[in-house]
Amino acid sequence: MSEGKGKLEGPFTREVLRHNQQAVHGKIGNKQIRSPPSKSRQGTLDDSLDLSKPPVEDFIENCRQVFADMHASANNEEKGLSKKDVLHALANDKQTGDFYRRYGASFKLLDSDKSGTITFEEFTSFFLCKEYDITQHQLDEVRSVFKQLSGSKKIKGGVSLKKRAFIEALVKNEKIKTWMVEHNTFAYSFASMDLNDDSTVTWGEFLLWFSKQAAAHAMAEDKAEKQIYTSAKTIFNLCDKNGDKKLTLRELKGAISKSAHVQEFFKFPTPSAKRTKELFGKLDMNGDKTVTFQEFSIMVKEAINTVKNGKRKPSF
Repeated sequence: MSEGKGKLEGPFTREVLRHNQQAVHGKIGNKQIRSPPSKSRQGTLDDSLDLSKPPVEDFIENCRQVFADMHASANNEEKGLSKKDVLHALANDKQTGDFYRRYGASFKLLDSDKSGTITFEEFTSFFLCKEYDITQHQLDEVRSVFKQLSGSKKIKGGVSLKKRAFIEALVKNEKIKTWMVEHNTFAYSFASMDLNDDSTVTWGEFLLWFSKQAAAHAMAEDKAEKQIYTSAKTIFNLCDKNGDKKLTLRELKGAISKSAHVQEFFKFPTPSAKRTKELFGKLDMNGDKTVTFQEFSIMVKEAINTVKNGKRKPSF
């Protein structure tokens, strides 16, 4: 699925990777809740990368607890929360209020079908999207797909999807089918989306199903990135012959000519003095004739982003 990213920026304007930081937690009941991603997570690559995101299912359970606490605070036995219920819960439960505001939540944003109430599915989907960096472009796509599946021009309270209509839409609309299976992690059976087993899928259920899959996919990508950066650190150390945490052109040439691992990392099947010099020029961003790991990691990050945007195969 496209993430809707624009053209790659140059290395001098791109920040590197979300660096290792100590997560700040709030507490709901006996659960620990992470604060949302902040701008400080973008920066230079730390030696030990720790993305510090909770498992998706654990985070969903945290949201379930917060939603239940808001229900209890508002003394509401209905399925959804009204705006009055939300305001009452926020005014009377500081911990819940802190969690709610930490992610920039508002009733308008949570009530995604504009029904006047917030369901558990809508509530949880919003926080999943915030915690796992699901983009607005992705959400616009899932909204468009649900409209096409349900045959509705607008998503509003009461709109739902029957199994027969779902299967017919997949048969007739190749674009929707392609969208549904684009990621291997997307289990797109009707049962997986019908969370309450009532033979219909509401907008909230569809949105939560998508948010769970997208969050799990994001976690898998983050894990893969961590592995790539671990490899990058190893390669940098192999090249750094004298251990001064800087690479010279001579060190890079020596490592590429002698190490198959370095050759494989840079996609140099045959060592070439010309290619090595060109590579060093790209790495040496400030032109001081040396390459720090910060400069090295920028190249790795740009290569990852290029692959994510579908520009080309992984290559450094």
